[in-house]
Amino acid sequence: MVRIDEELLKRRAEHNDGILSTLKEVTLHQFEIEKIENLHLCRQLEIVYLQSNRIEKLENLSKLKNLKYLNLAVNRITEIENLQGCESLQKLDLTANYISNLKGIANLSELEHLRELYLIGNPCSSLAGYRHYIIQQLPQLQSLDGLEIEKSEKIEARQKFEEINQSIDKEIHDLVQRNPIPPSESPHNEEKITEKHEESDAPSFLNEDGTVMQKNEGNWKFMMKEEKDRVTLNVCCGKYLDTSFIQINAQPKKFCPINVLLRGLQ
Repeated sequence: MVRIDEELLKRRAEHNDGILSTLKEVTLHQFEIEKIENLHLCRQLEIVYLQSNRIEKLENLSKLKNLKYLNLAVNRITEIENLQGCESLQKLDLTANYISNLKGIANLSELEHLRELYLIGNPCSSLAGYRHYIIQQLPQLQSLDGLEIEKSEKIEARQKFEEINQSIDKEIHDLVQRNPIPPSESPHNEEKITEKHEESDAPSFLNEDGTVMQKNEGNWKFMMKEEKDRVTLNVCCGKYLDTSFIQINAQPKKFCPINVLLRGLQ
């Protein structure tokens, strides 16, 4: 397990000469981090990338008053909580976690600047009335799961809210029973998953427990940039690498996983 400590933050702040007090953006994805901590050392943070870790709880973020974008996609989070202090938050990405309790959305109601929310890939996104419920609870939103919220949707959400609200508790209870959180993977299990993947002809995006597979076996340097209507992935693969050794597969309808094979390594 990797901890978010002062040393790690300074390493990830090289672009800011290692100075934490004025750091505005930090990238901490794919570190197998299990807990959010010590980000209060960077009070000026506006953008935090924590996707593809093993974080189970939203916590220790209340002092980030300037935070505008928080990416926690592909983690193990079960509840939407403890974000009320992030008063400048505009975009929250919780894609592909384990959130079943949609009523936790109410904890975002005080974030008046929140404009974009991503919950696709969570169990709660399968609830009947999922989109209408969120739209009514968070009128400040402009986009949900990458789709712009139309005026007509807001009217419809308001009309249907009472009906949805009456049945949602039972639906959430049933959903939790059907979607238990799988245990963390042990190194032994990860080896089994790798062997199974290598035996298959088609690339897989999911582990045996249903979580999104994150690898980088070749330790390739890469950079991901997210914009309103696109995601750009740059992978540094060597100037003279023959293109026959490069395979790319993307499934944009499944919370946009991207599989890149370079010389047979993911």
